[in-house]
Amino acid sequence: MGRDSRRRRQREGRAQKGVKTLIFCQGTRTEPDYLNALKRLERWPHMRVSAEALDPVKAVETAVVKARREDFREIYVLVDVDDTSRSELDRAAALCRKCTNKKLTFNLVVSHESFDCWLYAHVSKGRVPDQSREWFQRKLREGGHLVGPTGKALSGGFPVQRWQQATDNIIELAFGEVGINPASAMGLMLRHLATPTGH
Repeated sequence: MGRDSRRRRQREGRAQKGVKTLIFCQGTRTEPDYLNALKRLERWPHMRVSAEALDPVKAVETAVVKARREDFREIYVLVDVDDTSRSELDRAAALCRKCTNKKLTFNLVVSHESFDCWLYAHVSKGRVPDQSREWFQRKLREGGHLVGPTGKALSGGFPVQRWQQATDNIIELAFGEVGINPASAMGLMLRHLATPTGH
C-alpha cells in the first residue's frame, strides 16, 4: 500500500469521527449549493444540509424536530436579516439558547443583510462594502458566480475554497448576533466545522 493511500485513509478516518451536524438553511438554493460544495471539498461527512423557506423562528423549530429525530449533536440554523424584524431574530436566537443542552447545541448563524454578502467576500479584493442585497446579487451575477433562470444557483466554479480568505473580508458576527451590514457568522461556523473534535 502506498504512503499517499495510507495518508488519505487516515485523513478520512479522522473526518468520520466528526460531530454529527445539521445545517438548516432558510434559503433553499444558494446556501445548500454553497454548503454541499464545501462539504465535498473539505470532506465533512459528519455534516448534513437541509433547507426550507421559513421565518427564523419556524426554521429553528423545524431544526429542533429534525435534530431529535435523527440524533444530531450540533445544529446551525442559517438565516438572513433581509426584511426580518430584530425582535423575530432575537426570538430565534433565544430559542436556540433554550434548546441547547448537554447533548445538543443550537446556533443561529446570521448574515446581514443576506447570504450574498458572505459569497461576495470570497471574490472581493478587500473589505466587503456596505451595500444592499440587490447590489451584491448583481455583482455576483455579473461575475458569473450566480447563474440559472432565477440567478440564485451557485456556479460550479465558485471559489468555495476561499472561505478562510472571506472571513478576513467581512465583519464576523457571534452566533445569534444580528450586527450591521455587511457582516456574517458564517466564518465562525465554518471554523467550528473544520475542527469537529475541538469544539
